[in-house]
Amino acid sequence: MVLDDLGHNRRLKNLIQLMSVGASKNISSLLLCNSLSLVANTYSREELEAMVDEELNKLAREYRGGLFVSTAGEQYRLERIREICAKAAEAMAGQLSAESVEGAMFEEGFGRHRSFEPIRMKVGDDEVVVEGRIDRLDVLNVGGEDRVRVIDYKTGRDSLDLWKMRNGLRMQLMIYLISASSGQYEPAGMFYFNIKDPMEPLNNKSANVFNKTLEKEASDIFKLKGSYINEEGVLGAMPGEVLSKAGKENPVSREEYEEIRRDVLKRIEETASGILNGSIDIHPLREDKNTIVCNNCGYKAICRRDSSSAANRSHIMPKKPKESKDA
Repeated sequence: MVLDDLGHNRRLKNLIQLMSVGASKNISSLLLCNSLSLVANTYSREELEAMVDEELNKLAREYRGGLFVSTAGEQYRLERIREICAKAAEAMAGQLSAESVEGAMFEEGFGRHRSFEPIRMKVGDDEVVVEGRIDRLDVLNVGGEDRVRVIDYKTGRDSLDLWKMRNGLRMQLMIYLISASSGQYEPAGMFYFNIKDPMEPLNNKSANVFNKTLEKEASDIFKLKGSYINEEGVLGAMPGEVLSKAGKENPVSREEYEEIRRDVLKRIEETASGILNGSIDIHPLREDKNTIVCNNCGYKAICRRDSSSAANRSHIMPKKPKESKDA
């Protein structure tokens, strides 16, 4: 039995992406705090699961008038979310338990009067300031040098594509890393942490395919997916069990990192310049002939782009050069 994709994803996203720690405690902050506590051996696995249960039960009662406890189907979904949350918390604990990890910061802001400096650039006569918030930032000791690893939480199947990043698509990880490494820290890497149900993509599969795929998915789930700086000691500071296969096989040299950094800053400058100049033309990015960023845009109903109009033509992402190793 598997979950319906749309309903489960929406509910899981609503639970996991409530990342602020304020008047109302939420599951994401609880998981993060409990992970650190687990690392310090303050809580056992059973105690961790009990706290996850307590928070989820509270959330289930309050979420949309008790939607999660309204039917047997919703209760099943809640149980699956419970299992996912507990496993995600354990995975976070493993990521933070390495000897090289000196500390971690959650929901850390970068910007004016914040922990990390904003990205500042001159665009014409104006100064543009880019600010935001980083889901998680780990400080690693690499050969006596403090390095930073930035992590973005996702509820889908996101993977890091450096070529797309250089061309203006999904640049947030590099933006986080630029800010986090602008002071006392050197960059170590940037990663996604996907919090998802491993059974989700297995609808309408045969029992044999279902079991094989589930076993393969489970071996790589809740691991960090991304890229690291290929310098001495960096990969060794990240235990193999916390990185996905793709994460281990996606290094970038310092030179390549600086090239990606420059390209991302250039894309930001181009966007800022367009905003300042009042450019509101609808020219979305097309990854290839069949994939356009509009497909996953939450503002389609407002934009109402007419693809048949020459004024609304898309621009196609340049093809990745064959000689390029990563970027």
